[in-house]
Amino acid sequence: MVRDPHEEGAELRVLVVDDHIDAATSLTTLLQLLGCRAALAFGGSMALRVARLFRPDVVILDLDMPGLDGCEVLQEMRELEETPTHTLYVCLTGRSEPEDRRRCEAAGFHRFFSKPLDPDELAALIEEGRLRANRQRAAAQPGEGPAERP
Repeated sequence: MVRDPHEEGAELRVLVVDDHIDAATSLTTLLQLLGCRAALAFGGSMALRVARLFRPDVVILDLDMPGLDGCEVLQEMRELEETPTHTLYVCLTGRSEPEDRRRCEAAGFHRFFSKPLDPDELAALIEEGRLRANRQRAAAQPGEGPAERP
């Protein structure tokens, strides 16, 4: 039996976007070991193609990439989203200047982290992503809430 990836309790779908292949591959492998269904893209254009098919719950984006940077990718992904409140967008960058954080907040990222990502922060991020995804899935299923009284 194939599980609907958008049903309650389904694997958390995480898309990792980074132009550094080793960084993207390592994080994707770690996410898979933590029970996530993870996909990766090595740049902005590739991320947009993957997101259309993969429909991630969480997107972890590098800020500085050739072509489309993380903020531009975020903007385009938001336009693709069926439910704007669903996906958790995370900036993971080698930069840690206050102006970078402000730029990412202004672009609409939900979280900002500097590389390397602490394992405890990653675990908290996964849990937050699961909670958001489960709330969204529950809201999308009419008649699943408390029974109405006559």
